[in-house]
Amino acid sequence: MRFSLYQIYKNDVHNLFKTYENTLLYTIFVVFILIYCYNLVVKRCTYTELQNESAGDCEGIRSMIFKIIVSIIYGIALGIVTIPLSKKLTLSRTEDPAEAAPLNKMSIKILSVALGLAAAFGITFTADSPDLYIRNLLLLIPIFSLSFVDALVRKIPNSCLLSMLVVEVAYVIYHCIANKSLDIIPSIFMGFFIGMVVCLIPSILKIPMGAGDIKYSGVIGICIYATGYFQSMVIMAILVAVFYVYLKIMKKGDLKTQVPMGPFLSAGTVITMCFSVFSIFDVNIMI
Repeated sequence: MRFSLYQIYKNDVHNLFKTYENTLLYTIFVVFILIYCYNLVVKRCTYTELQNESAGDCEGIRSMIFKIIVSIIYGIALGIVTIPLSKKLTLSRTEDPAEAAPLNKMSIKILSVALGLAAAFGITFTADSPDLYIRNLLLLIPIFSLSFVDALVRKIPNSCLLSMLVVEVAYVIYHCIANKSLDIIPSIFMGFFIGMVVCLIPSILKIPMGAGDIKYSGVIGICIYATGYFQSMVIMAILVAVFYVYLKIMKKGDLKTQVPMGPFLSAGTVITMCFSVFSIFDVNIMI
């Protein structure tokens, strides 16, 4: 009997990650194991350095290799897992199975893996601490899933938003205990307030904006705080403008064409988590 990677992906992986909640738990477990292994490598390297001065670059080299390996493994896993998760979430929100059909295309699967690798590498090489590193990696799962779902059926799953909140709450609790400070709390409330207000403005001006986008905007403010939120909005605006230019050039639409905002919000959020320009001006911002 012949087997292929595609068959394994289609059957075993799909069954393993058939529920969103299981995927989140599996990922938390795997990431904590990787961080534990990383700490072991660093400790062993430090011990070697004390014995041999010529091993001064040991930690840096091993750390770099480990980060590359983790980025590749996590990025590919994220890209693969996103497809069945998004498909399940999409089918539960539409009566037409054809709306989830694009997820079966190989080009979409390749795109998902490519984006997963890019995000994993960006977060791995920019995180300032292991706890922030774990948080950002875990946030990628709901961010990727809701982006695909919103692009297909223009609905943002509440389960994805709840998952983001659970990850952020766990991070905040750890941060407050480890640093014996509540300095992060004001940033969270300010981020949430600004995120909700900014997205309520279009509604006041009678510009169509989905309730899911408004909720997602508030959650983003909670996760990346006020200054990070502003940066993500700037990035989102640039990406949306580029997309509308593309629609105009290709004659596929104009400024009146409604597009799902979820993917653009997600892109701005992930880029901000990797490269936060404004965080240097606010000691409370942890990104």
